[in-house]
Amino acid sequence: MKFTNHLQIPFIIAFIFFGCQENEEIQVKSITIDEVKSHFNSLPQNPKSRATQIGIEWERAAYKLLRQTDEDAILFPVSPKREIYVSGSEDTRRFSVATTSLAFAYKQDGKVMLEHVQMVPTTNSDPFTGIVTVSDWEGEAKHTFYFENGVFQSEGPADENSRLDGLECTKTHYWYCTQKGTEPTAGDPCEYGGYSRTCTYTNDLGIYDNLTTLSPEGEGGGGNTGDTSESLCPSPLDPSVSVPCNENSCPEGYGPDGNRGCEKMSFDLDNDGEDQNPCEVALIIEYPSQAYKIHQNVSKAYAKTIELFGHNSRNDCSDAFRHAYFNMINAIDVGASVAREFGEAHECDSSDELETDMDLHNNDVGINVATFNPGVPEDHLVSHLLEKLYDGELLVISNLDRNNMTTSSSNLISSSTCIE
Repeated sequence: MKFTNHLQIPFIIAFIFFGCQENEEIQVKSITIDEVKSHFNSLPQNPKSRATQIGIEWERAAYKLLRQTDEDAILFPVSPKREIYVSGSEDTRRFSVATTSLAFAYKQDGKVMLEHVQMVPTTNSDPFTGIVTVSDWEGEAKHTFYFENGVFQSEGPADENSRLDGLECTKTHYWYCTQKGTEPTAGDPCEYGGYSRTCTYTNDLGIYDNLTTLSPEGEGGGGNTGDTSESLCPSPLDPSVSVPCNENSCPEGYGPDGNRGCEKMSFDLDNDGEDQNPCEVALIIEYPSQAYKIHQNVSKAYAKTIELFGHNSRNDCSDAFRHAYFNMINAIDVGASVAREFGEAHECDSSDELETDMDLHNNDVGINVATFNPGVPEDHLVSHLLEKLYDGELLVISNLDRNNMTTSSSNLISSSTCIE
């Protein structure tokens, strides 16, 4: 998968770290992969050490030449030992550490230096706005760099305790997640791992203007490596290094809004104040893009029902139409199977058997209208749906109370009673 849904992110390694360039002619390396491995294996194995949380993909290394010293550096993709995501705030898109960070090795005074470079977007904008943090493999911060719309703005203090005029601090939130594809047990399947704070100051250094940015399609170096167990794409930090082509991740309950942002999704088709139930949250994880489209269709279903009935109520004719229409357009947009899964998930915590039976029946009517009339304009499908409503093929509930809720004498009845 290419980076079609990623932020355009600056190719910063070449500008920040001594002006690196690809090293294709040096025969004798001033630093070797074996030396870096040996250094990595000697690192302390404590809870704060990155060595206990993040591995290094040694076989996908890329050599660079440090222009200022004419010595070699090596970039490595990283491999978290479980899913780790970062974000600039608790309600913005999450990014996979495997995709948005690299290991960077070089020698200083003959000693191997190994650093971790991590992008942390602070907004959902494109090009990249946020910070790039540099720290050693034991977690000690070395540098922070601030970017706005893909352009370097300033270098900030690495130490969060520093106090400077005009200091702007940003939190990086971490989530440690279960393996992808597993069914979550309850609530958020990711464990919140807390945050670290990094700071920048606003005085412009006057350099790094017009940074090169990685194209949305991931062109220019790196690229998919062919027949591998996982699809690989150019790293957004340096396209000569291949990393997993992970899509950007949103917090649980949020979905990609089509503009590289995250929006909280609501499936509150019955206006009962519950945006998502646990079954719907599980489907959001499994079908993020489809879930966002279904979320968008909620407001569309409300608007169409108001247009035709003048109100959106519950358990009556407007409710019957709203559910049928909603599932009809969902089937058109995401397919009948996914639409039906979301329709059934919406009812999974319902405590009213009559309402559940009514809604599931009307959902199926709408899905079938879409399925058996492919390519038919929507206004014609709406007319067909209304015919079914007035012909009694949908269900409503009788003997409702003043709030249109079921009573002990309520029953499911034919929607033929909707004819005025």
